[in-house]
Amino acid sequence: MKGKIIYLNGTSSAGKTTLASELITVLPEKYLYLSLDNYNHEVGKMFVSLLALDPEVMKNDLAQGKKLLHKPILELMYNTIKVVSELGMNVIVDDVLNNKFWLEKCCVLLQDHPLFFVKVFCPLEELERRETHRGNRTIGKASRQLETIHQHDKYDIEVDTYINTSSECANQIYEAIYINKLEPKAFKEIYLQADGNFGGIA
Repeated sequence: MKGKIIYLNGTSSAGKTTLASELITVLPEKYLYLSLDNYNHEVGKMFVSLLALDPEVMKNDLAQGKKLLHKPILELMYNTIKVVSELGMNVIVDDVLNNKFWLEKCCVLLQDHPLFFVKVFCPLEELERRETHRGNRTIGKASRQLETIHQHDKYDIEVDTYINTSSECANQIYEAIYINKLEPKAFKEIYLQADGNFGGIA
């Protein structure tokens, strides 16, 4: 039996990481956690190690290497999600899936898996406040992502981290999946709507 995939999709500063932590606490089954930030960090460390780079001295080489590895990192992450599910393990994914090309890639790989596509929404004014308050985020990044991230408008579950606390959002997801026995269909609908015409734009 394939493991469940709870795919949290939202902009930077929308509260996905905090929500993921709450989910791991409240859900009745064990879940792994995968995030794009973690993948970028770990592959960056691997790049430094393999090439014996000193990141403090050779920052330009490190930055260029990570830039060239961006697409392979995404391919690896999405295929890892598929493999984890097929091994029967549940996983929570923390991502910013705001690119048509990568959305289509994910649909091809995962549309026949038990994947709950979750819209993690937060209004722009609050996103901007969080960016400023946190101090470690690029100002304006969330605004740019918000323009495209939810354009497809197909989700199994939607939560609002401004109206509700992360704990309340986690319970909404728990109830949808485990109490109401929601059947996931968003990825399948996106896949079928494309009528096999995948390829997108990078």
